[in-house]
Amino acid sequence: MTRVCFTVLILLFTSIFITITSAQKKANSEATIKGEVIDTSPEQNPISKVKVKVVNAAQDKEYQTHTNKDGEYEITGLPAGRYTVSVSKDGYGDRVGKPKVVAVGGEIFDRIRMQKKGNILYKDLTSEQKKADSGATMKGEVIDTSPAQNPISKVNVKVVNAAQDKEYQTHTNKDGEYEITGLPAGRYTVSVSKDGYGDRVGKPKVVAVGGEIFDRIRMQKKGNILYKDLTSEQKKADSGATMKGEVIDTSPAQNPISKVNVKIVNRVNNKEYSTHTNKDGEFQIIGLPVGDYIIIATKDRYVDRVFNSKVVDEGGEVFHSIRMQKKKVNILTLYKDILVACVLSYILFFNPLSSSG
Repeated sequence: MTRVCFTVLILLFTSIFITITSAQKKANSEATIKGEVIDTSPEQNPISKVKVKVVNAAQDKEYQTHTNKDGEYEITGLPAGRYTVSVSKDGYGDRVGKPKVVAVGGEIFDRIRMQKKGNILYKDLTSEQKKADSGATMKGEVIDTSPAQNPISKVNVKVVNAAQDKEYQTHTNKDGEYEITGLPAGRYTVSVSKDGYGDRVGKPKVVAVGGEIFDRIRMQKKGNILYKDLTSEQKKADSGATMKGEVIDTSPAQNPISKVNVKIVNRVNNKEYSTHTNKDGEFQIIGLPVGDYIIIATKDRYVDRVFNSKVVDEGGEVFHSIRMQKKKVNILTLYKDILVACVLSYILFFNPLSSSG
């Protein structure tokens, strides 16, 4: 009996030891990002109930939480990697922190200051602050596709507001970062280009007045991957160019239009490629030969759009924002159609010739 009890105790303690060890290993292998959100006053008051979003771009994974009454937040159990922290709350300008790398079992603290909308008199701002306060900010980083995610400097960054047909340009610094301030609120597309790399275009983003948006874009070096190592889908994309974009209406809300027939025609060989926009009004065609193209967008009850596209390079990517206007209803035409329909209905169902016979 004593031997049985001793054996049971040994097994019990072994089980507890294994459980604790595995739990410690798991805890030690995971990272933590925590911090605080404060206002821009001299007192640096904490802001509670702020939505905190932590994004790992490499894994395309997002983690969310909210600040407590002391303005503090903490997210544990994160895989090691490169993360961006963004915060938002009604009545405050959105903020995006600088990307940070957290090691296995490591911990990072980030303090973010949020400015209350309209809490500073315009006359008290510097000229630079006035420019930034009157509009929005688009910033981000450009990195390569290697596991190390190395920053790429001297990348040409172009930010386009399709509604206003206005373009803003800058270049990335030595850390691969860029920033453009003083932008009018609206819908923007960021595109990047650099010799030796395939052009890239980010997904359109809407930025509010005084808001801030961060965009991480990965650029692939031309010829840095062996063709035999690519998947069939990658081979198709790598052998040509990509044409993508969005179709929106002409209303101030710029609503996306789904199920639009998008036709891309090569001006040299007249070869045609077709697709349709998804529920978000987006379309994409990959594996296009390098060349000059015409884009045609059509949908019932909308005015057709036809225009020349930019020339796409090998492995490059071009984005187009297409605005379609709804056709106006012509009352005379409508009455005419109704009259014709009535006449046809009468002939079909009350044909006097067939009754007299």
